[in-house]
Parts: sequence; structure tokens; C-alpha cells
Amino acid sequence: MANKKQPTRAELLKLAENFVTIKFDYGREYVFPYPEGIALMELFRHAEQLDTTDYENNTITPINSDNAPILKPLSQKEYIDKKMSHILGVSVKGE
Repeated sequence: MANKKQPTRAELLKLAENFVTIKFDYGREYVFPYPEGIALMELFRHAEQLDTTDYENNTITPINSDNAPILKPLSQKEYIDKKMSHILGVSVKGE
């Protein structure tokens, strides 16, 4: 039996990191490691929205609470449960 390489401290810490989800629109929610998700949300502080609802007259409007991306925490356990559910094609109890 071959010796398995032992994980480094950095690799173990990375495994323990938490995540965030960022919801941009109905049905579009993305998962990021916590630091990257926070950094992405910080970029929205200076962003505006291109409103294309009127095809002939697109406008640029401020981002407000009605159209801002929504950030939610996602624990490592939740991440693993949801990822394994997808990989195994099974439902996770409690969802």
C-alpha cells in the first residue's frame, strides 16, 4: 500500500474555510470562498446598473436594495452537503 502524502497546514486550513453565496438575480446564485466573495461585493460599492428593460432607451441607474446582489454565508458543512448531493445525485435531508 502506497504512502499517501500528508496534507500541509495550508491545505488543511483551506479545507476548513467557509463560503458565501451571491445572488445576482432570481435563479442565479454563485458560490465563492469567503474572502473572494467579500472582495467581489466590495466592487459593487462603485457599480451602477445598465437598465435594458426599454430596448430603445437603455439607462444607467444606481444600484439600490431592490436590485443589489445579495450575499449570504455558506458554512463548510453546507457546502460539502450540497456538493456531495450533486455528485451522488441524491437529496440531502432537510433541504
